[in-house]
Amino acid sequence: MSVTAGKLAATLAWAALKRWATSHGDKLGEWRGRLVCEVKGENLWAVDQDAADPCRLWIPAVGLEYSWGGGGWRSDGPSIPIIGCGILHCTRETFLKSGFLHDYAYRMAGVYAREPGGKWSLVETTKRQADVLFRVAANAEGATRGQEAALYAGVKSSLAMAAWRMWRERERGRKA
Repeated sequence: MSVTAGKLAATLAWAALKRWATSHGDKLGEWRGRLVCEVKGENLWAVDQDAADPCRLWIPAVGLEYSWGGGGWRSDGPSIPIIGCGILHCTRETFLKSGFLHDYAYRMAGVYAREPGGKWSLVETTKRQADVLFRVAANAEGATRGQEAALYAGVKSSLAMAAWRMWRERERGRKA
Protein backbone atom coordinates (compact mmCIF):
# COMPACT_ATOMS: atom_id res chain seq x y z
CA MET A 1 0.00 0.00 0.00
CA SER A 2 1.41 3.38 -0.92
CA VAL A 3 1.76 6.21 1.60
CA THR A 4 -1.04 8.11 -0.12
CA ALA A 5 -3.39 5.09 -0.04
CA GLY A 6 -2.51 4.55 3.65
CA LYS A 7 -3.25 8.17 4.51
CA LEU A 8 -6.53 8.00 2.60
CA ALA A 9 -7.54 4.79 4.42
CA ALA A 10 -6.69 6.35 7.79
CA THR A 11 -8.64 9.51 6.93
CA LEU A 12 -11.67 7.47 5.90
CA ALA A 13 -11.45 5.34 9.07
CA TRP A 14 -11.29 8.45 11.28
CA ALA A 15 -14.21 10.01 9.41
CA ALA A 16 -16.30 6.86 9.93
CA LEU A 17 -15.36 6.74 13.62
CA LYS A 18 -16.27 10.42 14.05
CA ARG A 19 -19.64 9.86 12.34
CA TRP A 20 -20.34 6.95 14.70
CA ALA A 21 -19.19 8.86 17.82
CA THR A 22 -21.36 11.89 17.07
CA SER A 23 -24.45 9.93 16.02
CA HIS A 24 -27.29 9.02 18.32
CA GLY A 25 -28.39 5.44 18.85
CA ASP A 26 -31.90 4.27 19.56
CA LYS A 27 -33.49 5.97 22.57
CA LEU A 28 -33.36 3.45 25.42
CA GLY A 29 -35.33 5.50 27.93
CA GLU A 30 -37.01 8.79 28.67
CA TRP A 31 -36.61 11.19 31.58
CA ARG A 32 -39.91 12.26 33.10
CA GLY A 33 -40.94 14.48 35.97
CA ARG A 34 -39.46 17.56 37.54
CA LEU A 35 -35.81 17.77 38.54
CA VAL A 36 -35.42 19.44 41.94
CA CYS A 37 -31.89 20.33 42.96
CA GLU A 38 -29.96 23.29 44.29
CA VAL A 39 -26.36 24.23 43.61
CA LYS A 40 -24.40 24.11 46.88
CA GLY A 41 -20.94 24.74 45.54
CA GLU A 42 -18.74 23.98 42.61
CA ASN A 43 -19.88 20.56 41.38
CA LEU A 44 -22.09 19.94 44.42
CA TRP A 45 -25.88 19.80 44.46
CA ALA A 46 -28.52 19.24 47.13
CA VAL A 47 -30.93 16.77 45.54
CA ASP A 48 -34.63 16.50 46.32
CA GLN A 49 -37.81 15.17 44.73
CA ASP A 50 -41.14 16.71 43.80
CA ALA A 51 -43.64 14.37 45.47
CA ALA A 52 -46.32 15.10 42.86
CA ASP A 53 -44.04 14.67 39.81
CA PRO A 54 -40.74 12.99 40.78
CA CYS A 55 -37.78 13.03 38.41
CA ARG A 56 -37.61 9.51 37.02
CA LEU A 57 -36.19 7.44 34.19
CA TRP A 58 -38.74 5.44 32.18
CA ILE A 59 -37.27 2.38 30.42
CA PRO A 60 -39.86 0.88 28.05
CA ALA A 61 -37.88 -2.35 27.49
CA VAL A 62 -38.42 -3.36 31.13
CA GLY A 63 -41.66 -1.45 31.73
CA LEU A 64 -40.33 0.30 34.84
CA GLU A 65 -39.45 3.78 36.04
CA TYR A 66 -36.34 4.31 38.17
CA SER A 67 -35.52 7.14 40.55
CA TRP A 68 -33.66 8.19 43.65
CA GLY A 69 -35.25 8.65 47.06
CA GLY A 70 -36.46 11.91 48.53
CA GLY A 71 -34.34 14.88 49.48
CA GLY A 72 -31.70 15.41 52.05
CA TRP A 73 -28.74 14.09 50.13
CA ARG A 74 -25.96 15.65 48.11
CA SER A 75 -24.36 14.66 44.85
CA ASP A 76 -21.40 15.77 42.82
CA GLY A 77 -23.36 14.83 39.69
CA PRO A 78 -21.51 13.07 36.93
CA SER A 79 -17.80 13.05 37.76
CA ILE A 80 -16.57 14.02 34.32
CA PRO A 81 -13.13 15.66 34.45
CA ILE A 82 -12.82 19.11 32.82
CA ILE A 83 -10.60 17.69 30.07
CA GLY A 84 -13.20 14.96 29.48
CA CYS A 85 -15.93 17.57 29.09
CA GLY A 86 -13.83 19.29 26.45
CA ILE A 87 -13.24 16.07 24.52
CA LEU A 88 -16.87 14.94 24.84
CA HIS A 89 -18.32 18.38 24.01
CA CYS A 90 -20.48 18.52 27.14
CA THR A 91 -20.56 19.97 30.63
CA ARG A 92 -21.11 18.13 33.90
CA GLU A 93 -24.64 19.56 33.90
CA THR A 94 -25.38 17.93 30.52
CA PHE A 95 -25.95 14.58 32.24
CA LEU A 96 -26.97 15.83 35.68
CA LYS A 97 -30.03 13.58 36.16
CA SER A 98 -28.01 10.54 35.10
CA GLY A 99 -25.26 11.45 37.56
CA PHE A 100 -27.78 11.83 40.40
CA LEU A 101 -29.35 8.44 39.68
CA HIS A 102 -25.93 6.78 39.46
CA ASP A 103 -24.69 8.44 42.66
CA TYR A 104 -27.83 7.34 44.51
CA ALA A 105 -27.42 3.77 43.23
CA TYR A 106 -23.79 3.75 44.41
CA ARG A 107 -24.61 5.31 47.77
CA MET A 108 -27.58 3.08 48.60
CA ALA A 109 -26.69 -0.02 46.55
CA GLY A 110 -30.23 0.38 45.28
CA VAL A 111 -32.67 2.57 43.41
CA TYR A 112 -36.40 3.06 43.57
CA ALA A 113 -38.42 1.31 40.86
CA ARG A 114 -42.08 1.08 39.96
CA GLU A 115 -44.49 0.38 37.18
CA PRO A 116 -45.77 3.76 35.93
CA GLY A 117 -48.30 5.07 38.43
CA GLY A 118 -47.61 2.21 40.85
CA LYS A 119 -45.94 2.14 44.24
CA TRP A 120 -42.22 2.86 44.54
CA SER A 121 -40.01 0.10 45.99
CA LEU A 122 -36.32 0.22 46.82
CA VAL A 123 -34.58 -2.51 44.81
CA GLU A 124 -31.03 -3.67 45.45
CA THR A 125 -28.55 -2.73 42.77
CA THR A 126 -25.07 -4.09 42.09
CA LYS A 127 -22.30 -1.83 40.79
CA ARG A 128 -22.69 -3.37 37.34
CA GLN A 129 -26.45 -2.71 37.33
CA ALA A 130 -25.89 0.88 38.52
CA ASP A 131 -23.38 1.39 35.70
CA VAL A 132 -25.75 -0.01 33.05
CA LEU A 133 -28.54 2.17 34.43
CA PHE A 134 -26.22 5.19 34.11
CA ARG A 135 -25.55 4.35 30.47
CA VAL A 136 -29.28 4.10 29.70
CA ALA A 137 -29.91 7.32 31.67
CA ALA A 138 -27.23 9.23 29.72
CA ASN A 139 -28.69 7.90 26.48
CA ALA A 140 -32.10 9.21 27.59
CA GLU A 141 -30.53 12.62 28.29
CA GLY A 142 -29.36 12.76 24.68
CA ALA A 143 -25.80 11.42 24.83
CA THR A 144 -24.22 10.63 21.50
CA ARG A 145 -22.84 7.13 20.98
CA GLY A 146 -19.32 8.41 21.66
CA GLN A 147 -20.36 10.23 24.84
CA GLU A 148 -22.32 7.21 26.02
CA ALA A 149 -19.40 4.82 25.42
CA ALA A 150 -16.88 7.15 27.09
CA LEU A 151 -19.10 7.79 30.13
CA TYR A 152 -19.74 4.06 30.51
CA ALA A 153 -16.02 3.32 30.26
CA GLY A 154 -15.44 5.94 32.96
CA VAL A 155 -17.83 4.31 35.42
CA LYS A 156 -16.23 0.93 34.71
CA SER A 157 -12.77 2.25 35.68
CA SER A 158 -10.80 1.34 38.79
CA LEU A 159 -11.48 4.84 40.16
CA ALA A 160 -15.22 4.16 39.94
CA MET A 161 -14.72 0.79 41.65
CA ALA A 162 -12.95 2.60 44.50
CA ALA A 163 -15.91 5.01 44.80
CA TRP A 164 -18.34 2.09 44.93
CA ARG A 165 -16.32 0.46 47.71
CA MET A 166 -16.09 3.76 49.61
CA TRP A 167 -19.88 4.18 49.55
CA ARG A 168 -20.41 0.56 50.61
CA GLU A 169 -18.05 0.95 53.59
CA ARG A 170 -19.69 4.22 54.61
CA GLU A 171 -23.16 2.67 54.48
CA ARG A 172 -22.01 -0.36 56.49
CA GLY A 173 -20.62 2.02 59.14
CA ARG A 174 -23.98 3.82 59.39
CA LYS A 175 -25.89 0.56 59.82
CA ALA A 176 -23.53 -0.85 62.46
